Amino acid sequence: MFAAMSKDDVDSYNYKMMVFSAVFLGASWYLTILGSVGFVIANCLNMLLRIYHRYRIKKQLIIAHPLGKASIHLA
Repeated sequence: MFAAMSKDDVDSYNYKMMVFSAVFLGASWYLTILGSVGFVIANCLNMLLRIYHRYRIKKQLIIAHPLGKASIHLA
């Protein structure tokens, strides 16, 4: 993925990963009042954010593809 990215794309990706890490750390710290369950919830939140982020990237790539949404059916 990084080989096909411009410098601005890599910088943007790194910034988003930094934000995800900060959200995870904040959620982990805040949810420690629940003990280990809070840590699991923080991990789930982190994973959901990353899944949503990948979904948006994949959606943009599919729309930008020359075949558009029809490319989904070719896979």
